[in-house]
Parts: sequence; C-alpha cells; structure tokens
Amino acid sequence: MVSDEFYYFGGQAIAVPRRFKALLATTQGHKNTYDVAQIDAFWKWLTRSAPRAGRIGQPLMFTEAGCRAQLTAR
Repeated sequence: MVSDEFYYFGGQAIAVPRRFKALLATTQGHKNTYDVAQIDAFWKWLTRSAPRAGRIGQPLMFTEAGCRAQLTAR
C-alpha cells in the first residue's frame, strides 16, 4: 500500500474554494507547491469538508459507455 490516508472523489467531487485553486493540477500529472501554510490550510479544509477519507465516489466515466469510449479512443 502506498498510502492509507487519501481522498478520491471521482464523480462525487466537491467544490474547492477559490483560494486553493492554485494548488490543483488542471491536467493529468501532478503539481508541486512548497507553501507549507497553504498546504496546511488546504488539508484542514479537506478533512473537514469531505464526508470521509478513502474512495468517496466511482470514477466519473465508470460506465459501460465510458469504458467503450476509452477503448475506442486508443
């Protein structure tokens, strides 16, 4: 196991406050930030706002139609 503390929202994503938008990657991959105060503030907001840790929702395109679309896109 890589991590036992994570949040995966899938199709049940929650709105992220505008003040944290700079922390989020807008494409596949990752984004780095070194602002410890901003990271701490985001983590506090997330742990209060999420219904629980772990997988909260299924992947957004986790349907038969979505799977077929992914297969034909290759």
